[in-house]
Amino acid sequence: MNEPEGKPDALSTLLLLSLWGSLCAYIASYNNSSSLASVLSLGTSAFFGGLVFFVALFQMKFAAVLSVLIGVLLSISAILYFAGSAGETGALVRYCISLSALGVFSFARVPDCRATVAIGAAVIVAYAAFVALTAGPLSYSGVVRFTPFFAGETAVHSSSLTMVALVIILWCSPWRMKVRIPLCIVGTILIIGYGVTTALLMLAIFFAARTFEHYNISLKWIGLVAAILLPLGAAWRDSTQVEGGDVESLGVGSLGSGRLAAWLERIEIFIQSDIVTKAIGGGAYSDYRTTSLWWWSEKSAHSDAMTILMEFGLLGVVTVVCYFCFVYRTINNVGRAVLLAILAGMVLSNVVLDRPTVAMVWGFAIYCATRHGDRIDSPGRETGQNQVIA
Repeated sequence: MNEPEGKPDALSTLLLLSLWGSLCAYIASYNNSSSLASVLSLGTSAFFGGLVFFVALFQMKFAAVLSVLIGVLLSISAILYFAGSAGETGALVRYCISLSALGVFSFARVPDCRATVAIGAAVIVAYAAFVALTAGPLSYSGVVRFTPFFAGETAVHSSSLTMVALVIILWCSPWRMKVRIPLCIVGTILIIGYGVTTALLMLAIFFAARTFEHYNISLKWIGLVAAILLPLGAAWRDSTQVEGGDVESLGVGSLGSGRLAAWLERIEIFIQSDIVTKAIGGGAYSDYRTTSLWWWSEKSAHSDAMTILMEFGLLGVVTVVCYFCFVYRTINNVGRAVLLAILAGMVLSNVVLDRPTVAMVWGFAIYCATRHGDRIDSPGRETGQNQVIA
């Protein structure tokens, strides 16, 4: 990927750095001050909205694709609203922010800000390590884990998914290997300690894709790696016990902590639905329901891909796939490795669709990886200038 054409836009740069600063402060204050977190969340949304506006103003292709994506989601929601099946408006806004965040940073006309972003990532990793060391272990879903640095019901998952993105940001930073490696090791230990299989698989897919590229193996083979890692990860996670029993007593549907049963049920519901529902879905948050394994409360399919299918139908799925294809084609191989990890996670779990803060950090990971790839592919690699070890 070449440098962005034209002079870097100063306002976009300011917005990018301000957004990252807001995210760092927001995450660090999440457990300590709910009022401060709310203010920073509002500020983050405002900065992000401004960044999207200015990127769309200067990058017409991205503006067109993003407009189609958001337009389709809003149109489906409007049709369902007038049909008496209004979805959750707040969820729809979060979906739009999350999907936009995965592409917008790579199209912002800004200079190389990887060092600044990496400083923020290092601060969050240090804070997460401090929380894990001082708060003691936490029992969640019958598994002893590190205490997460996020708060809330999904704290463990959000912390783990964010940490994977931070490790990628640090790995793609312009710092020397002796600085990057210890920070990445600490981040990886935290990911393992959080015990979220999807996060570990996403990290493995990223580094597998980087290894494939190093040995000139097509990234298309990463699908085979994912197909191998998925059953191994599921077997490791559920070999002894899942919530409410073990695999032998609850059946194969309990694999993935009950995800397989939820996915099979959604597929059956989708097949039996009418043609209109197949086309445009049931609206935001219509995927939430109880299952035989998740009987105590309504839950989504725990798969962003399945959720998009159930809530926005085939039209929504096709639109989102086209959006990611556009992003994939406009970033380099290092950025693509990050995007492949995200897409794998979106198939396997609820990774970013309803987690806009996590999605924004992953957007920064794509940005840093793409700029890292620019340095690798530059002529300076042969002359000794701008050399970065991947």
